[in-house]
Amino acid sequence: MDRNLIIDVGVHTGQDTTFYLKKGFRVVGIEPHPDIYESIKRLLNSYIESGQLTLLNIAVSSKDEPITFYANLDRSFWGTISADRVKESDHSFRSCSLEMTVTGRRFESILEEFGIPYYLKVDIEGSEPPPISFLQRVDAKPQFISIESTKASWNALLEELEFLKKLGYQKFKAVNQAKVTQEVCPSAARKGKYIHSISIRMWC
Repeated sequence: MDRNLIIDVGVHTGQDTTFYLKKGFRVVGIEPHPDIYESIKRLLNSYIESGQLTLLNIAVSSKDEPITFYANLDRSFWGTISADRVKESDHSFRSCSLEMTVTGRRFESILEEFGIPYYLKVDIEGSEPPPISFLQRVDAKPQFISIESTKASWNALLEELEFLKKLGYQKFKAVNQAKVTQEVCPSAARKGKYIHSISIRMWC
């Protein structure tokens, strides 16, 4: 495990990635939407040039081959490779998605190239389990994992926690994303450098 490495699966606007970079961590960021990828590439170009950030324009998939990505035209953070998630959101929220073909890549090949991260964040709308399921087959695990739980029932949530327990994790914390902006970073920082910013998804 590389204690200085964070893998951010689902970069989107780059808010989390920027936070990790300012903390001093080396980051591998994954963003499948080509337009969002180019925007983040311009925004964080200095980190890319310094080698602190590696940005990949791919979708985590079960195979190394092109895959359909559904870009939500109303809410960009709902982009997904899950056709079921698209049907659900389009029906429930009357939104519309645009199909596009993007590069798919197995998560295990990403870990083989960059190593096991200290912290793994996975937020890819309805596809969170597949990227971390590969961890069942490796000895080393990230010290911390963060996923966005979309479980709508208590039993489904318990199954999700049971899966994480099978990976070896014994402590869990549920965070209300709507209240993240109310959090304040402690000084001195628990991990990495102290920055004048809110805590995002992880320790400060």
